[in-house]
Amino acid sequence: MPRPLRMPVVPLLATPILLSACSQGKDATITVSNSDPTATIVSHIDGDSVLEGIDIEFRGVVADGEDAYDSLLVTWTSGGTAICPEQPAVADGTTACTFPLTRADTGEGGLVVKDT
Repeated sequence: MPRPLRMPVVPLLATPILLSACSQGKDATITVSNSDPTATIVSHIDGDSVLEGIDIEFRGVVADGEDAYDSLLVTWTSGGTAICPEQPAVADGTTACTFPLTRADTGEGGLVVKDT
């Protein structure tokens, strides 16, 4: 029987870096921020059913307004475990992973993206 597949996007958190500088005896604070990259799964939607043990291609798109695609690392997960190894995004921001889901998979997974 087909099993539902849930693939939520997993956001990453970024922390601003605070720098302190001195100029002519005065302190200045500069905030350097780096926005989180985004990830969208485009091959499946929440609640899709797939056949157990059959290779399934998962596809997604990642982006970051401040970093080049080749500096983004993507990982596909199922049940908190990587099902495809971490790899750089393709030059156009796309990513894909082919994997046969089984009953051992929790049905929850996602596309994780981080910038380097």
